[in-house]
Amino acid sequence: MLAIKSKLLHVAVLMLLAFFPLVFLFNPTQLYIVLGSVLFATSVSVVHAYWPPLKLALDQSIEELNFVDYLTMGIVLIFAFTSVREGYVTYAQVFNPLAVVRPDEFYIPLAFTRYGAIVSAYMALAARHFFMGPRFMQKVPGWPRAVLSLMVGAILGVGLIACSAK
Repeated sequence: MLAIKSKLLHVAVLMLLAFFPLVFLFNPTQLYIVLGSVLFATSVSVVHAYWPPLKLALDQSIEELNFVDYLTMGIVLIFAFTSVREGYVTYAQVFNPLAVVRPDEFYIPLAFTRYGAIVSAYMALAARHFFMGPRFMQKVPGWPRAVLSLMVGAILGVGLIACSAK
């Protein structure tokens, strides 16, 4: 039997299991609003925590950027876009529950935040190309995985649109 010794993994599993009692404490709409607010706050906190290393990375020339710089940019951007999305959706859910009546005004900002998160994820995946440390001796750069994930996601999205049109 494989014994998993990672305390971080155990904490993550326990935190995921904590979701189920929340289902009984809140109705679905309230749970969505509470979790959106928590995600907004934690995302802003991550952006704040990673801001100093991001500023250092932005001051470097393109030739000096390394794995950590790209990963930092990816982390900051994905959480920045997540905080904007969650703030927007939670605000719209609470103060404008009929926002979907005008889908162009409601979904375009959400689409932009998703697009920003996709760009951020691409940066985080592409960062693998720059790290060849002794612990991770993988010769495959990260950008093929990033491009493949973009293609698979696009195919899934077009497939879902085609299925919903029928």
